[in-house]
Amino acid sequence: MRLLDTKGKKTILVAIIVALCGWAGLKVTESDISHYVDVVIPAENTQDAIKQSAGEETPAHIPNAKQEFNRASIISPERRANILYGDATGGGHLYGTGKPCKSEFPEYWDEQTVIKEVELIAANDNLNWEQQRNGYYVTEQKVGTINVRVVKDRSGEDVITAYPTNVPRNPCPANDNNG
Repeated sequence: MRLLDTKGKKTILVAIIVALCGWAGLKVTESDISHYVDVVIPAENTQDAIKQSAGEETPAHIPNAKQEFNRASIISPERRANILYGDATGGGHLYGTGKPCKSEFPEYWDEQTVIKEVELIAANDNLNWEQQRNGYYVTEQKVGTINVRVVKDRSGEDVITAYPTNVPRNPCPANDNNG
């Protein structure tokens, strides 16, 4: 049995990711995904791969071909906890959390699904990111039947929060003005 070479693995992985994104309601192309796959599965001999694609020697200004993921696709542990379970600043959008006045992702979205979908949106610089008056960047994208709003910090790099916008919010407590 012959194992797939690196190019074959990349081709299959890109096709699978594009299909999954399509199923989830995200519009991505093979070229959108292949950049990230090149980071995850580098060429067997990266310098040779650069030489072959460029048709010449590797330029001296490229110390290695390893590229970093878009930092926007990384959610800090603190922001992850905020999005899923909530903290003193708000949040708490995982199904069943029950935070007053908060919307929750669907029951069939587990922690990994919520974070994965938020990361996919956050990493996509081609989306319509609007800068708000507070300087934060915001976009809203449809994932299947769920509209997900993602908010990034003023640098546009780090995720601040994310939540569904087209689902009912948990009940809010009545104001107690008698005290």
